[in-house]
Amino acid sequence: AQYQVWLFSSFESAGKQFSYFTNNLLSEFAYVGLLLSLIGIFIAFKRLKKIAIFLLITFVFTVLYSINYDINDIDAYFLLAYISLSFFSVFCFAELLKNFSKKKFSFRIKPAYFFIIPILILGFNFSKVDQSNIHIFEDYTKAILDEVEKNALIFTYQWDYFVSPAYYFQFVEDYRKDVCIIDKELLRRSWYYLQTQNNYPDVVDGIKGEINAFLDAIKPFERNENFDPNLLENIYRKILTNLFVTNVHERECYIAPELVQNEMRTGEFTLPEGFYLIPEGMLFRVVRENKYYAYDYPNHKIRTTGRKNMYIEQIQTMIPMMYLNRALYEIQYKNIKEAKKYIDKIQKEYPEYKINSEILKFVD
Repeated sequence: AQYQVWLFSSFESAGKQFSYFTNNLLSEFAYVGLLLSLIGIFIAFKRLKKIAIFLLITFVFTVLYSINYDINDIDAYFLLAYISLSFFSVFCFAELLKNFSKKKFSFRIKPAYFFIIPILILGFNFSKVDQSNIHIFEDYTKAILDEVEKNALIFTYQWDYFVSPAYYFQFVEDYRKDVCIIDKELLRRSWYYLQTQNNYPDVVDGIKGEINAFLDAIKPFERNENFDPNLLENIYRKILTNLFVTNVHERECYIAPELVQNEMRTGEFTLPEGFYLIPEGMLFRVVRENKYYAYDYPNHKIRTTGRKNMYIEQIQTMIPMMYLNRALYEIQYKNIKEAKKYIDKIQKEYPEYKINSEILKFVD
């Protein structure tokens, strides 16, 4: 119910998702696999009609429901449709094997025939789905976790390429579990407060009053009843601000760049008076004095091998942007040699990232 705002939003959205599904069918099955599935539909209706109807209903309604969900990472929602088609291909496969068994083929030919189609499909798809040399999400997440102080608090909403992988490393591998990551957007969900309370109770101890008020205000929204959106937004913003205020004196606090670029510029999130931001690695650290803070030059290596997608491209833009912010910070305090290190790192590791020529003049 909480995500229903992206459901059945428009015919245009449904058409876009349906086009994506049909265009993606070939990459999922290859020509031979898709052909097997289509033939298998007719064979299934001939041999086992009830199962065929069940699979067809499953396929049709999975597609109809999924195309009406207007999100970017839609692939997983089509899985049941792909599984249904795979079952139909098995009917075709079984029929072919049955016909083969009636012929007097040698024993050697039968296994070869059995494996040739899966091998063809594997060959067609392997390069498209191979993730073995993609390390950027692990490297980027660990780089952020490694560079923050013990018991640090990170404010972010980089769910796709930081928060979700960090959950795995922290709660499965026990990697830097001391670091508390607050997803700013998940603070809008009632379940998130229970999760945070369980994992980091001291972080939310100071805002229990605001949390209780928010949970009361969000109940009618989650029950599809009349609710006050202005009240919800006001309490949410209080939580966001007070969560920071009640922790900044106890923990080192860091703010992710997307929050600085967006929410802080619009005033949705502001620092209390007397606090400042300085760029350190992939994040901005919150400090109490407006002065120069030294920072060890980052020695982490972010591997950028493998295929590209929108999330990888976002990371490859975010990293040099933060290096550039640090270079500008060093230039501000006349530390030209330090600034040049960051500029050189950008030009060497991210040559496609454009740096303003006026900035380059400072480090020449």
